[in-house]
Amino acid sequence: MKYWWVSLIVVMACLLEIAAVYLLRKHRKVSALIATLIGAVVLIYKSVEFIEYRVEGSAVYPIEFSQISYFTYSAIAVAGVEFMLPVGGFFGFATGFGNTLAVIASPDTMVAGFGSWAGLIVSLGIHNLLFFGGLLICFNTVKFKKKFAWTIPLALALSVVFIILVREKIFYPDIASTDNVVFLQILDGSILKYLIPAEKITTGVLVAWYAGLVVLLAGTGTAFYALNARSHRNDGVTGDFGCCPGLMPCVKRIIKRKR
Repeated sequence: MKYWWVSLIVVMACLLEIAAVYLLRKHRKVSALIATLIGAVVLIYKSVEFIEYRVEGSAVYPIEFSQISYFTYSAIAVAGVEFMLPVGGFFGFATGFGNTLAVIASPDTMVAGFGSWAGLIVSLGIHNLLFFGGLLICFNTVKFKKKFAWTIPLALALSVVFIILVREKIFYPDIASTDNVVFLQILDGSILKYLIPAEKITTGVLVAWYAGLVVLLAGTGTAFYALNARSHRNDGVTGDFGCCPGLMPCVKRIIKRKR
C-alpha cells in the first residue's frame, strides 16, 4: 500500500479523539457545547456544499449513509432534541468508525477517489468530527432513556426506505445513476462481488449476508446503549445528570430562569 501513512494518521486521530472524550468525561457542559459546535460546523459546511451543487446544475445529492449522517447528526445536535440523541450519536459514530475502517482497509483507493488532497483532508476531517461528536453524545452528555431505544432502528429503517425510493427515482428523479452508491450495494448484496466471485453469490450467501447485517446493527445499537448506561452509572451518586447539547435545552433554561 503506497499510502499506508494515511491510515496511520486516521487511526492516530481516532485514538486522540477517544482520549479527548475520556478526559472530558467530567466536563459535560463542555462536551455538550463541543458536540453542538461540531453539528453546526458540519451542517453549515455540507448545506453550502450541496446548495453549490444545485446552483451549478449538478445532480449531486446526499444519498450515501455517511451523507445522510452529516445532516442527521448535525440537526439533532444543534436542535438538542433529547429523545433523538441516540440516533444522532449512533449515526455520527457509525459514519466516522466506518470511514476509519475503509481507510485502514484500502488507503490507496480512498486517496484515488478524490481529485485533490484538499478534498481528501476535508472528507476525513468531517468524518472524524462526526466520530468525535458521536462519542461525546454517547459518553459525556446525557443518559439515553430506554423507552426511546426504538429511535435507532426506526432511523435506520427510514434511511433504507429513503435510498430505495431514490433508486426508484421517486426522490431525485434527475439523478444520473445510483450504480456506484455504496449504501445500495450493501443493501442489495452486490458489494459481495468485491470479496467473492459473482457466480458464488447464491441465495444462501445473500441470506447469510442480510442476517449478518441485522445482527451487526442490532449488536452495535445495543452496545451503544449499554456503553451510554455504563458511563452514567454514577449519576445518582454525583448528582450530575449530564447536559443535553443543542439550542433547545438552552432556550428552556433561559425561560426557566425568567420564571
